[in-house]
Amino acid sequence: MQKVLLNDAQTSGGLLIFVPRERMEGLVSALKAEDILAAHIGDVVDGGAISGARTSVEA
Repeated sequence: MQKVLLNDAQTSGGLLIFVPRERMEGLVSALKAEDILAAHIGDVVDGGAISGARTSVEA
């Protein structure tokens, strides 16, 4: 199994978290309850081979 970790040093401390759809609302609510800015920004979908990518994110 191969795993790839994506990061971008230009996020000024931002963090992108992937969770199963059924856990998304609970995670966002829990983060907000701790006064952490959180939002659902998109979904990971199976898009086939798009420009060589195996996964794409649609907002």
